[in-house]
Amino acid sequence: MDPNFDPDSYVHKGGQKRLDNQLRELEANSPDTGYISIIRTLHIQLLDLSGKRMEAEHKYSLAAHAHSFRERSLNQQVNKLQGYCSTFAADRNSLLEENLNLKGELAKTNHKRKTQDDSLKALYGVAADLLQEVDELKSTIALTKSAAQDSTINAREATSRKRKESDKTLISPVDTDLNPLHPLAATTVFPEPAKKKLKEFHPSPTNVQNVVLCTQCYAHGLKCDHGSPCQYCIKSKKACKRKKCSTYEAGENQCTNRHCFLAHPEDGYKNATQMPKARRERGLPPLGRISRW
Repeated sequence: MDPNFDPDSYVHKGGQKRLDNQLRELEANSPDTGYISIIRTLHIQLLDLSGKRMEAEHKYSLAAHAHSFRERSLNQQVNKLQGYCSTFAADRNSLLEENLNLKGELAKTNHKRKTQDDSLKALYGVAADLLQEVDELKSTIALTKSAAQDSTINAREATSRKRKESDKTLISPVDTDLNPLHPLAATTVFPEPAKKKLKEFHPSPTNVQNVVLCTQCYAHGLKCDHGSPCQYCIKSKKACKRKKCSTYEAGENQCTNRHCFLAHPEDGYKNATQMPKARRERGLPPLGRISRW
């Protein structure tokens, strides 16, 4: 046998057929059949090992290809994830900046709203004071009109008395011959002016000293009978209330205004309420929305 014979290279070169022919020639020409049998056995084992080697190399090649494909796929996924991370980082920075801007705008809005609330409260206070002043002026005007009507009635009564006295003096004295100097004056009769009958004042509380209109009569321009409740509130089923004077809480006989039109403790009205300005100065809650009463 050739010492330079390489079974692997021989098999890989496709020399299986030539090896079978050589073994047949050796069997025909060589008398030692045992040696040839050993060679054939070795040949079979060599072929078996070569097949296993090729199979192993094939499996290794497939595994290497799969590993390379898997590596490329993983690299692509890593690149995509890195791109996503970069995008997410940029979005996060943008959102953080926008969040800071929104916080600044929210702080400005809260400050502006607080300022507006303070201004609105101040305006409500001014409006309440103005409404109180208007109510006081209206009450003063009503009292002034009532006083003017009383003065007019008194003036008419005084004029009537003067006319009566004048009528008496117009009758001329009798002359010596009993002829009147002014005969027409004696026969002239002036009609007496009609007197307006004043409605008597009958307040419900026994110690009412001043004219205290209830809120309903004042709002509708009516003449209140000063009852507690008054007839208008009884018929209309309204709450008959009076406004308290600013000196109400100080006790009786504390108001120095002799013509004050508001309720005092000594007037005896139990259904008196606080003025809006007085309730605010005393820290009391408002009666409701701002209204005339």
